[in-house]
Amino acid sequence: MQEAQTAGEPVIFGHAAQKAILKSACVSKARLVIVTMDDFEQSQIVIDAIKHFAPEVKILVRMQDDTHLEDLKQLGVTEVVPESLEASLMLVSHVLYMSGVPMRRIFKRVSKERQNRYEYLHGFFTGNSHELHEYGNSQSSFVSDRLEYLHAIALPEEAYAVNKTISELQLVRHKVVVKALRRDGTEISMPDEDIMLMASDVLLLKGKPRRVERAEQFILDGLP
Repeated sequence: MQEAQTAGEPVIFGHAAQKAILKSACVSKARLVIVTMDDFEQSQIVIDAIKHFAPEVKILVRMQDDTHLEDLKQLGVTEVVPESLEASLMLVSHVLYMSGVPMRRIFKRVSKERQNRYEYLHGFFTGNSHELHEYGNSQSSFVSDRLEYLHAIALPEEAYAVNKTISELQLVRHKVVVKALRRDGTEISMPDEDIMLMASDVLLLKGKPRRVERAEQFILDGLP
């Protein structure tokens, strides 16, 4: 959450069932609300509060398992994602891959299982089937190395990137993308590469975890 705040995202702290918090979060205008509490009783309280403000909003709930699946559906939840089921699908995917089963067959089977279980969610693998087919032989990075995520980097005065343009950094070598630049409270989406970076700027990078980590070291310390 602290990193999201650094990147300029509107993060609100408080109990999600409190009317003031839900009002501040503009839940009445939301298209989707995600609830990630493990405790069913607490989740129920939050769901009831959300439904009071936004009766028609879609609600996605993450639970440890599907023990309370029907109860949550009765509360008006749109979809439930049980961690135990997803972990099992991930484990089966690893086993099949390490046993030599072609990637296309694994993707097709897991997608089918997930479609049968979920009405609205049809997969967590990134990329299309062609990309999956081209996936390398590394087993330890079966899924994590294919995921991309956002990472905010605040530039201190001594950062290597300060007083350099984005183009000078040649971040394309690290295979990451600068999605946004925050300066003095203003966000610039997909900033021009000729922009000179300044101390206290915040860069929002997108890329695979290892690549983003290496790019951050380069941006801050100049390490290749």
